[in-house]
Amino acid sequence: MPEDGKPAVEPLVFKAYLTRLGDSLFLDTIMPPDRGDRDKGPRHLIWIVEIKHPELTVRHLSEDFIAAHPNSISRVVTSSPLGIKQLKVTATTRELGDYVSKHARNDAAWMRPGRLRHR
Repeated sequence: MPEDGKPAVEPLVFKAYLTRLGDSLFLDTIMPPDRGDRDKGPRHLIWIVEIKHPELTVRHLSEDFIAAHPNSISRVVTSSPLGIKQLKVTATTRELGDYVSKHARNDAAWMRPGRLRHR
């Protein structure tokens, strides 16, 4: 921490909603508009959550999986002037819920797990 006691970077604060769909838990984290997309809209990050006390495992929905299955959910792909592609899901809340529920147990649909452990 710098000498003045203030953090060098402001912490990023998310809104988050934990919900159960079927037998699975999902976390929808929402990045504020000023830290979200190039169009300044909020950005949702979808995670599947498993709780096995004392460990919490989270896995982010894979953009590669969505891109590899173009007809499975409504989405658009944009490209920056530098050629950087960004995938944005445009499905309704219900369609997204159905999609993540359908693929909850498909390991290819989720990124490598991150684990948090209670001390």
